[in-house]
Amino acid sequence: MHSKNVLRKSMIAKLYSLSQGEKKRIENELYTNLFASELWKKANVIGITIANEYEWDTHPIIKQAWEERKCIAIPKCIPTNHMLEFYRYTDKCKLERGFFNLLEPNPENTVEIAAEDMDLLIVPGIVFDKGNYRIGHGGGYYDRYLKEYTGKSLSLAGRDQILPSIPKEEFDQPVDLIISNT
Repeated sequence: MHSKNVLRKSMIAKLYSLSQGEKKRIENELYTNLFASELWKKANVIGITIANEYEWDTHPIIKQAWEERKCIAIPKCIPTNHMLEFYRYTDKCKLERGFFNLLEPNPENTVEIAAEDMDLLIVPGIVFDKGNYRIGHGGGYYDRYLKEYTGKSLSLAGRDQILPSIPKEEFDQPVDLIISNT
């Protein structure tokens, strides 16, 4: 079995190689399936990242949540302890480039959202398996968060991102559901 790093790099290269049209088609299928899911329908407070360029665009998800009067929480990475903190995100919030060059909230300009107040956490990932495990960017931030998080979690994955199995370590945490374009 390939190492996490090999699988991660290979899948990122595959994602970068998608044409804009193909990426948009997959994203639209993912959004349709997400918005039709019970987890989405029942959620009032949703944790989600601002995607990197090769990831599935999260802006349409955030926009749809706002249209449905749902609260959005965006994570901030705390590199000193490899933890995440989530902050309320509105169209008035300015985001800043933070750890891993991610767009993150400035805690001085918004309010923190506690894990127990989030109904749904949309967890980023690069490679997934049939057991709902994921390979992310390698920092372990979401695995630490998911270990204590008691709400529902899901990931969005194109069908080519889902393998029969991936390497797992004792600290890896699965999501509750993977929504795909299959």
